[in-house]
Amino acid sequence: GHHQTDDEPVDEADRADRADDGEDEAEEPVDDGEDDDDAEEVEEPQQELYTITVNGEQVEVTDIEVESGKVAGVRTSAGRFAADLYVVATGAEAPKFAKQLKMQLPIQPGKGYSLTYDHYVSPPRVPMIFEEHHVAVTPFENGFRVGSTMEFTGYDRSLNPKRLSLLKKSAVAHLKEGVPDHPTESWCGWRPMVYDGLPCIGAVPSLKNLLVAAGNGMVGLASAPATGRLIAELASGKTPHIDPDFYAPDRFRS
Repeated sequence: GHHQTDDEPVDEADRADRADDGEDEAEEPVDDGEDDDDAEEVEEPQQELYTITVNGEQVEVTDIEVESGKVAGVRTSAGRFAADLYVVATGAEAPKFAKQLKMQLPIQPGKGYSLTYDHYVSPPRVPMIFEEHHVAVTPFENGFRVGSTMEFTGYDRSLNPKRLSLLKKSAVAHLKEGVPDHPTESWCGWRPMVYDGLPCIGAVPSLKNLLVAAGNGMVGLASAPATGRLIAELASGKTPHIDPDFYAPDRFRS
């Protein structure tokens, strides 16, 4: 496959807002040069950056307690809590829990970048995509965001100056008013990419009270309502509105 370099045009359009955690809507993922046969060998996250919501507060998960084929509780930086049912919905970071929960989750982080410009005198009024560079522009009331790229560098949150420079260069070339010298914010986020292009949604056979909802790739915002509905149906024992087998996490069992 083709291996991209920092000197080449930006590869992917970041067509959603940053709330999508940098997820795109339609572009195919860039070939990072790895053989398909090795696609399931996914790097395990090393950083403790995984959060859940407990009483409205964001806290760090430090351990998941498993007893007698069930999740018995979750230990966090705010203490231990227990529930009848648990959902792993941690995006690209979901593989952190895979080994402990005895399941395979071949999700890889595909890093996208964006530059945000606030308080702009004459911001773009409609969303745009610069097709030759695969760069997208998202307008706000008093500013706009320029986003793109697909970078497979593992669980790395650092900002690559060359990537950001390519974004700015493309915006300067296409926007009539240009862009300010300095953005309000330079940002990157991880798209949860799965090699077969489908998310991981459903029960984990080894645990009676655990569901997974992760790996929605570049369509996180677009697929979120259907993902939430399917998880709710599975959690409550209702007949799913779509066939869940296509997305079952246990499809990766060898």
